[in-house]
Amino acid sequence: MIGIDAVIAEMNQHFTDTLWQDKGVQRDFFGRVFRNKDRDNKLMPQILKGREYQEVLFDDKIPVTCFYDCEDKAGSDQFQYQRKTGIILIVNLTKLYPEITDYRPEQEAEYDVKQALSYSPAVFDDIETVYNMDSYGDFATESLREAANLQPWFVFRININLSYLLDNC
Repeated sequence: MIGIDAVIAEMNQHFTDTLWQDKGVQRDFFGRVFRNKDRDNKLMPQILKGREYQEVLFDDKIPVTCFYDCEDKAGSDQFQYQRKTGIILIVNLTKLYPEITDYRPEQEAEYDVKQALSYSPAVFDDIETVYNMDSYGDFATESLREAANLQPWFVFRININLSYLLDNC
């Protein structure tokens, strides 16, 4: 594995090892998704498992789902590339922060992810955070409707520029 996929795999491993690891809940950290269209011509986030594409859908039994949506273009300076990448997270706030009952701990979730990101030299800069349905970008959102901004679910996207070498050397 080389290029952006290697950088995302490294970030995913760090997320798996550190992000909400102490909560004892299932966490699905997927890699880069492909922007494929379904039969109805709707854009769906899909991962490649083996030789088959599989949609990354909202599942209310899984307290944390994360995947990476990369722009189709990358800027480069010979061998150094930069690519705008969205890290999309769907999290169950009650499962992650059961001790917080008097307010909605959205900022805690965002802070935890940004802390986990801060270790990575590949993150060129943090561009913005997008909340709720808008965080899903131009993907079809039917499977996400019940989660968007309804307690205990929080959907957000952290847009970053990833910096990487094509050969990761």
